[in-house]
Amino acid sequence: MGQAVENRVIQITGIGVIEGFSVLMSNALTNHYALDKNQCFPCYFYANTSISRHKNEKQSHLFANSTEENKSASLQHRDAICKNNRENSQEIT
Repeated sequence: MGQAVENRVIQITGIGVIEGFSVLMSNALTNHYALDKNQCFPCYFYANTSISRHKNEKQSHLFANSTEENKSASLQHRDAICKNNRENSQEIT
């Protein structure tokens, strides 16, 4: 998206593990084998609000360098693990 944003990854053990349930949270992707049969989820997700406002405009080419375009784009910060994301959102510019 052209912007560096802070996020966390939540890694949990999957179904059928021999050990008990475990949860790991990190600011970087961990080794896939750190927890047995695991799944990873983002703590936050970011939606590009300028794209959602201009849905009718033509999309840029897949391989185009759109970093310059994205520098001015604002991102909507949302909690990925909350039931009602609209209450916990804040705009990042």
